[in-house]
Amino acid sequence: MIAEMHHDRRSPVWVWTLAASVAAILAGVLVLDAGALARGALTGWLFCLSVCTGAAVWLLIGSLTGGQWLALAAPVLTTLARWTWAVALCGVAFVAFGPVLFPWWQGGTEPALWFDTTFFALRGAGVLILWAVLGFVAARPLPPPVAALALTLHGLAVSVAGTDWVLSLDPGFVSTAFGAHLAVLQLALALAAVAALSGGNGDIGGLLLACVLGVFYLGAMEYVVSWSGNLPHKAAWYLARQDGWGLAWLWLSFLVGVALPFAALLSTRIRHDPAALRMIGSAMMVGGLAHLIWLVGPQGGMIGLMAVATTGAALSLAFLIAGGRHAR
Repeated sequence: MIAEMHHDRRSPVWVWTLAASVAAILAGVLVLDAGALARGALTGWLFCLSVCTGAAVWLLIGSLTGGQWLALAAPVLTTLARWTWAVALCGVAFVAFGPVLFPWWQGGTEPALWFDTTFFALRGAGVLILWAVLGFVAARPLPPPVAALALTLHGLAVSVAGTDWVLSLDPGFVSTAFGAHLAVLQLALALAAVAALSGGNGDIGGLLLACVLGVFYLGAMEYVVSWSGNLPHKAAWYLARQDGWGLAWLWLSFLVGVALPFAALLSTRIRHDPAALRMIGSAMMVGGLAHLIWLVGPQGGMIGLMAVATTGAALSLAFLIAGGRHAR
């Protein structure tokens, strides 16, 4: 009875969140800013997909290493991993957005073999099918050799996904480390969701600290390598992310997603405090979404609005469905 009352009190909040998100998406459609709508929706989708995929990867890591952290995190991670197929299925819609999202879609000077629409669609389908399968199989403990093979396949898939769905939005920019950057971001977002939903313990706090450092290190090293190379096409990619809303998203992602969590997690007491970890996990998720907005399309405020709206709508639907099942 207490759980049902608790659910009833919270449901209206999520209903209004869902309504506001849908209204924001409709506003984007009405203003006919197709580019902002497409990039914002892509950002929100990547955020949700990263949370679910990262959860499956953590479960695969748990099959290899074990540990007390897994016992606490497994219920949330399993639920998130099993949602991967539903989020992956939404990726089909981005084939229709292709001409708006990707400058090479209509043909250009980029390598024709890799930037071919049919090959692009087949690669994307392969990545999404693999992640959907991993979301299901990772829910149960796997033999270490099988878990290791699954993690190897994921490493290949995340490199393809990062190149196709993010870097090819600006095909002049190439980064061999971006796959690793995206993989660590997936792990950080999934563990942040665990902390936000269930709190955690010292092990979760320590892993969150490692994730914060990992995301910052890879992002900073990409910038340092690009700066030292002094190549015009790489400089143009970063300069484009200093225009408009770019610096605002960058500072939001750094302060909320990196600096504040890092400073807080240095304290042993905070790393063992479930209430503090809930706040830190929530902050890291906000910072992670801002970081994805900065990567995918930071120049316009409408892009950020669409990203937040898409993410809010997806999370609200997931909460309402899960809550409805709990009530039954």
